[in-house]
Amino acid sequence: MDMPASPHAVIWQQGRHWLGQLTARLLPRACLLCEAPCLDQPLCAHCREALPGRGRLRCPRCALPLSARPLSADSTSPALPCPQCQQHPLALTATFALADYLPPLDRTLVALKFGQQLQLARPLGGLLMEHLLANPAQPLQQVDALVPIPLSGPRLAERGFNQSLQLARGMRAHAPSTCPPIRTDWLLRMRDTARQSSLPRAQRQKNLRGAFSVPDPKRVSGQHLALVDDVMTSGNTLNEAAQTLLAAGAASVMALVVARTP
Repeated sequence: MDMPASPHAVIWQQGRHWLGQLTARLLPRACLLCEAPCLDQPLCAHCREALPGRGRLRCPRCALPLSARPLSADSTSPALPCPQCQQHPLALTATFALADYLPPLDRTLVALKFGQQLQLARPLGGLLMEHLLANPAQPLQQVDALVPIPLSGPRLAERGFNQSLQLARGMRAHAPSTCPPIRTDWLLRMRDTARQSSLPRAQRQKNLRGAFSVPDPKRVSGQHLALVDDVMTSGNTLNEAAQTLLAAGAASVMALVVARTP
């Protein structure tokens, strides 16, 4: 049985809360997307409501938007997979996306990934976690561990950080008691590949063959895993990673991404 918090602990927690509120009002955070003051929130009220693709009905397998019509709050009917997933289903059991890869969110992700704006990762990860916790399906309750999409050694040295790992850490910072553990050594990138965004669609799958490896299959055997990445475009990277984990014995693999290319 949980013990009640001591009076000193309650006072300390209340003090931290009020100090945080005071700091937010004196030094308000700038909105990630429009830079307007937004107290202690990552997005201002306008940008939160206008987040591209917010509340959109999506393919449950690949998160591709299925309709321009927002999903009603009282809808309980699950979406059917998109035609592409019906014909050629991904190895992923499901994909959850915060929003669409459209302005102004796309510029923020580019700034994180290629502009060395590492401070953007924590609030973006927090927004993704907030989105997952609000989902009625509660996807994180089905996950044993988060596996950030790894970078190759040369790409990591070039960039200086792995944006997928930093996003996963942002998720955990937002809800440490709810977030599954992060496993950075369960999936490795064995070779440097050409940037997927620079290749025609037909060459993207071939570019990734054999790119990933599981160093210790015993760790992933029977595990329900969630891959974390910044953007899902064609889905080839996430699908190849999922296939590698499943071949090593993982029970299931889903994907969690900040943005999905519509």
